[in-house]
Amino acid sequence: MSSKISFYLKEPLAIEETLLLCFVYITRKQKFKISTGIKLHPKFWNLKKKEVSKSHPHSNDLNETLKQDKAEYEKLCLHADLQKIPITKDYLLNNTEKGKIKGKATQSDKLFFVAYDEFINSKKTTCTFRTIEKYQLIKKYLQKFTLAKNYNLTFDTIDLVFHEQFKEFLLFDLKMFNNTASKTVKFIKTFLNYAAEREYHENYKFKKFKELKDNTTEIIALSEDELHTIEDLQDLPNYLEKCRDLFLLLCYTGLRFSDLESINGTQINDHTISYTVTKTKEQQKIFINKKIDGILSRYTVNNVLKLSLISNAKANKYLKEIGQKAKLNEPIKKVRFKGGETITKNLEKWQLLTTHTGRRTFTTLSLTKGI
Repeated sequence: MSSKISFYLKEPLAIEETLLLCFVYITRKQKFKISTGIKLHPKFWNLKKKEVSKSHPHSNDLNETLKQDKAEYEKLCLHADLQKIPITKDYLLNNTEKGKIKGKATQSDKLFFVAYDEFINSKKTTCTFRTIEKYQLIKKYLQKFTLAKNYNLTFDTIDLVFHEQFKEFLLFDLKMFNNTASKTVKFIKTFLNYAAEREYHENYKFKKFKELKDNTTEIIALSEDELHTIEDLQDLPNYLEKCRDLFLLLCYTGLRFSDLESINGTQINDHTISYTVTKTKEQQKIFINKKIDGILSRYTVNNVLKLSLISNAKANKYLKEIGQKAKLNEPIKKVRFKGGETITKNLEKWQLLTTHTGRRTFTTLSLTKGI
C-alpha cells in the first residue's frame, strides 16, 4: 500500500488567513484531512510546489515543519502496512508528535512566531489598541534580536542565556533604559504564560527572569498656580488652544487620554459623564463642574459634543510648547539607568509635560484639598 501526503489551503480563495490542511491519501475510499495548525494567507501559498512561498517571513521554518509532518505520516503509514494495522485518522493523530486534536496544534509544531501571532489575535477582544501595538512592536524586537545575534528562538531555547542576551540587546542595541527593557520582558513573559497554558511548551525557565531595577520614574504634577497659568494663556495658535483644552479636561476630570478619546455626547447626562474605562473595562462616573462644563460647551454644537482630538504623541509634543509659553521652568533632575550605568539629565518642568501629567495633577490637587 502506498500513501500520498500533500498540503492544501482550506479556503484557497479567501481574502484573509485560512487553515492549511494535510491530505493523507491511502486509497480511493480511504483519505484523511488533518489540520496542520498553521494559518496562512493564500498569497503566501505556492499552489504548484505545495509549499509556503519564499515571500513569507517564516517560509523556511514553516516549510521545514510541513516536511517533518509529511515524513512522519509516511512513516506511520508504512509501519501500519507492515504490521497489518488499520490506518485511521486517530491512529495518525495519536502516533505522531506533531499530530493535532480537533484542529488545535500540539506544542511540538507550534512555531514560536506563529504562536505569537495567535496570541496577538487573542488579545484584540480584551486589550486596547495601544496594547496590541506594543505586542506587535515587541514581536519586531524579537525578530531583530534573532537576526542580530543569530539566535535560534524557539520555546525550548527560552532560558537564562536568552534572557541575558536579550536584555543586552534591548539596552545596548536598541538603546533602551532599564525601565523600558523590563516592561518589554514582562510582556514576553505574558505571552509565554499564554503559550504554556495552551500546552505549546513545557519550559518554565522564563519564570526566573528578573526585572532590571529602576525606581527613578518622575511623578510630574502641576501646582494649582501652574494649572491656572496654563488656563489663562492668551493668543495661543489654534492647535495649541485645542490641545490646552484637552489637557485641562484631563486635569479636572482625572481621565486617561485613552478614555478622553471615547467621550462623546451620548455619555453625558444629568451633569455627569458615564463611561467605560478603556484600560480596566470598569464603569465610571464623573460629575461635571463649572470648569468641565465650560470646556465641553465650546465643543458642543446643536447638543452634539465634538472634541478636537489628536494623537497622544502629538498632544505630548504640543504640551511641551504650552509648558514653555507658561514658563514652567522649575529645574528637575532626571535620572535613568542603562544596565549598571547611571545617566543624569538636568531638565525644566515643561520638558516632562505629557498627557498623563493631567491625571497626576487631578490626583495631587484632589489629595491637597482633602478629597
